[in-house]
Amino acid sequence: MSMLHLVHTLEAVEACFIRVDAGDAVVLMDDAVRTLIGRGWVPPRGPSVFVLKAHGFDPELSPGSVAPECALIDLAGLVRLTEQHASIIQWR
Repeated sequence: MSMLHLVHTLEAVEACFIRVDAGDAVVLMDDAVRTLIGRGWVPPRGPSVFVLKAHGFDPELSPGSVAPECALIDLAGLVRLTEQHASIIQWR
């Protein structure tokens, strides 16, 4: 069963991606978004990676500002992901 990982900090990004499985979904939030986006960060292959638009440093965060491997989502998209995953873990 796939898991949803909610990643809040830069430190948590590395810890999360060590343990994440290929079928999991990862949502970058809060400081994880503000520190990674715009620096050319590319997620490792395997899990689906989402960037929560509401938590970006730029209110106009656009698909062109994140790696092509990431998908921008809004709060409604986050709710859909939580409905699709029975297991959710927070990384802080």
